[in-house]
Amino acid sequence: MEKKYYVIGNWKMNPGNLNEAKSTAKTLQRITPNSKYVETVICPPSVFLYTLQKEIKGKTKYGHQGIHHEPKGAFTTKISASMAASAGAKFGIIGHSEERREGVTDEMVSGSLKNCLKEGMTPVLCVGENERDQNGFYFNIIRQQIETALSNIPKTRYTDIIIAYEPVWAIGKDAKRPASANEFLEIKIYIQKVITDLSNRKTADEVSIIYGGSADDTNILPFLEAGAMGFLPGRASLEPEVFSKMVLEVIDFAKNEGSK
Repeated sequence: MEKKYYVIGNWKMNPGNLNEAKSTAKTLQRITPNSKYVETVICPPSVFLYTLQKEIKGKTKYGHQGIHHEPKGAFTTKISASMAASAGAKFGIIGHSEERREGVTDEMVSGSLKNCLKEGMTPVLCVGENERDQNGFYFNIIRQQIETALSNIPKTRYTDIIIAYEPVWAIGKDAKRPASANEFLEIKIYIQKVITDLSNRKTADEVSIIYGGSADDTNILPFLEAGAMGFLPGRASLEPEVFSKMVLEVIDFAKNEGSK
């Protein structure tokens, strides 16, 4: 089975108003290259999602930032999978490090993942360690995050999930240093081992594992060469020219891989 690459833009709490969001989305939809090899996604704040996917159409699909672990109920400010899907989301970012930092647990992530799949959305499951230790205990964190997230998911649905590796220690203004492509490769191999233990090697090979660290058009090639099936950019996805260059580079790489 030929696997697809993904470039999934996480706008976080940006931009500041709907007009700016429309302008950014319009430019992204206009200049982002189209290819059978690469799926492109925009994940704006939820208050913009419905309007953008209705008014600003194009090659790039829309996703939602965060899916609540319950299907409905008394959860002020939260968005359920059915709400996100009805607003036009085809993808859902689940278990992002910024959510986990605010108290989202592995068990909550599991519920969100299940609800996302139930509504026909593609979950983007974020996993990653806060710190790297010399004894390799961070592997246990990755395993726990994946095993708990998949605990209520049929094995036949594993390949419907995208896993994004987020090295939390390498992201944002408090980053200690950038993560290397070799460090991504190490975790990719380990994620495949965990999924193999839960199901089988064939399933592990078919699950798309993308890089969720700080990525833009200047640094993604080594990660592609290390086996990343795409990226989850934040800031870069708000810059249409940078985002489109990333997509073009992924397309070129995918074409070359496909011709081998």
